[in-house]
Amino acid sequence: MCDVPWNVIMFWVSSIGLCTAGLIVTLMAMFNGGTILTYTGRQYCLLLLCACLDFLALSFSVITFQSCEMGFISLFGYLIVVYSFLADILVFHVSFSTLGLLGTVVILIVSMGVGCYKYWKER
Repeated sequence: MCDVPWNVIMFWVSSIGLCTAGLIVTLMAMFNGGTILTYTGRQYCLLLLCACLDFLALSFSVITFQSCEMGFISLFGYLIVVYSFLADILVFHVSFSTLGLLGTVVILIVSMGVGCYKYWKER
């Protein structure tokens, strides 16, 4: 896929994602008897912000993978564990165990440590 421009890939990924999400929301509204207009303006703004950030992250990942830096970018894919852990604490107010916190910190340290090492080594 290195010969396909990143914007073409993003167009098709976004189009398929939009159609799939639209179909799921429509089917859920039909079967549950509700509508999608029951959320607040703040929730829609947060959803839009998340969609934009996800689009940027996916765009940067596609560009990086096309630059043949697959090992480097896949390492930062593990940071989703850290983001999920923080979302559990800050958004969902889920309690956590010491082992869960330790695992998250280890993933964060290893990912950031190897990333910084590779960055400084190339400079």
